Amino acid sequence: MNDLFASGVRAAVFALSACLALWILIPDYRPEFAGAAFGIAVGVWNSYLLRRRIQLLDQWTAEGKKRRAGTGFAARAATLLLACMAALRFPEHLSLVCVLAGSFFMPFVYLLLGFIRNRS
Repeated sequence: MNDLFASGVRAAVFALSACLALWILIPDYRPEFAGAAFGIAVGVWNSYLLRRRIQLLDQWTAEGKKRRAGTGFAARAATLLLACMAALRFPEHLSLVCVLAGSFFMPFVYLLLGFIRNRS
């Protein structure tokens, strides 16, 4: 799990670098590239929260503890909602569509990494 997360973060850093380079090179599309970068950052954070929750569930199962009710999905949904609210508040700086599209970057990266690792 940790190597999959590390590979995903590496892909996200590459995508963030590409967004920054394109943000610098193409000034007319700055809100779109900034929105995509912000969405990717939100996706990485949500991925980290999910990874931490899975590690806790694994630890609790190994120790024989009961599953503790928490705010796992609510925290991830609230993070994305906050990002969308920021895009709505500052449309001249962030594109809402690109924030939403960027937030789904990490699940697709994990899907592709899973296909690649299962093939070999």
